[in-house]
Amino acid sequence: MVVTDYYTLVVNSEYDCPDFIHEEKEFAIKVYPNPVREDLHIECSDKIESVKIYDALGRKIISKENTPNNTSIDFSNLGSGFYILKLRAAEGTEEFKVIKQ
Repeated sequence: MVVTDYYTLVVNSEYDCPDFIHEEKEFAIKVYPNPVREDLHIECSDKIESVKIYDALGRKIISKENTPNNTSIDFSNLGSGFYILKLRAAEGTEEFKVIKQ
């Protein structure tokens, strides 16, 4: 299995409404390092409205609201395993799988 140090996700949001002007919105999110040992860094081209971390059982572990475009989440107190990061920005919502070593 190959694990990259970070990845970039570009999200396109399109609205197919024939009576309205169509605008394509785009924002980029960078989450690294993955797997993480201490701080997970998040960079977003849009303002981050919320960041939530869930454990493998679906329990909310961390919740941050109205964070800057570039933020970090401390994973050092979390146990090793698999987590889901849910990020909501003005342009959309995305989920990421995060591995804590």
